[in-house]
Amino acid sequence: MSAIVLISPHYPEYAMRLADALAADNRVLLVLTRMQYERDIEGQTINGISRQFDVQTTRFETVFEFLSLAWMVFRFRPDVIHIQEASGLKKAIFNLAIAVLFRMSAKIILTVHDPVAHSGRDSAIARRIRLPRKAMRKLAHVVAVHGPYCRTVMTGLGYPDPARIVVTQHGVLMAPSETGLRLPEKAEFLIFGRMEHYKGLAIAIEAARLLEARGIEFKIRVLGSGPELDVLRPEMEALKCFEIVDDYVPTPMLIDAIQSCCCVLMPYLNATQSGVLAAAFAGHRPVIASRIGGLVDVVIDGKNGLLVTPGNAEDLAAAMQRIATDAGLAETLRDGAEETARGPLNWDHIVAEMKDCYTR
Repeated sequence: MSAIVLISPHYPEYAMRLADALAADNRVLLVLTRMQYERDIEGQTINGISRQFDVQTTRFETVFEFLSLAWMVFRFRPDVIHIQEASGLKKAIFNLAIAVLFRMSAKIILTVHDPVAHSGRDSAIARRIRLPRKAMRKLAHVVAVHGPYCRTVMTGLGYPDPARIVVTQHGVLMAPSETGLRLPEKAEFLIFGRMEHYKGLAIAIEAARLLEARGIEFKIRVLGSGPELDVLRPEMEALKCFEIVDDYVPTPMLIDAIQSCCCVLMPYLNATQSGVLAAAFAGHRPVIASRIGGLVDVVIDGKNGLLVTPGNAEDLAAAMQRIATDAGLAETLRDGAEETARGPLNWDHIVAEMKDCYTR
């Protein structure tokens, strides 16, 4: 049994599920951002998590909070410190300082969710934290990335040493309870998350125009907010098929939305890995995704989803029409999504595959 500290400035449910799987055979302390914990975790039931581990929070803001975090880690006496890469400057500095302070006494694992930032806001943030992010990637004993594509990108960047990069998977998120699972009743597609340019909303709008012109009955729900939605909202509202919820959407509402849809749309223009994909499969829903980046490491065309040409509205419309009109195909893809969720994206499976990383 190892003592493991997980430090997660972002992605609280991801970290909770990883901590839960690790806690089966290890002593685990999880540190989350206070605001995200209070918003997404506190007082809520997360299906499939037993919480047999200690959870602490911090704002990742002040020197006092860093000293408190360092004391918390020191008292836990970790064999391993597993850190989720940060996207804010203060959080990136916290991560780096903890790694420097404890590198001689504990194995440092860094999960890099996006080796290269998405276009838009993420790229601007990445430029601001380039130096601490680069130093953290070099300092870690092990760098974990989601899928072969991300490993190739990390190797191409020249750091860290390729021998220290391990491939893992992005486990399921927002899994419904067994009683919460249900079959979709109509051809309803779902787009959710932070609405940035790379999400390909403009392609979804053009595909919707094509389908409406063909007389196909369908609906597209858009849940989330962001600059791309602000720009494209008038075009969506001009089409009868769109329903828009422009706001922060809590997890229970997203779980319900996934269960209501027949398929999740991911017409991305660039991508590494995706929590949206993990949530879709957790709800036993297939995806229509661009044949791009790390998405092709998980989406198997014709088995758990359909792959389309990036930026091609005709391809997207054709795939949507197939799922909307072919009940047999839709059922096959749902079964494939469920199989993927129970197999490679299952957290116990992921931790078992990374077992060697958690020993000194």
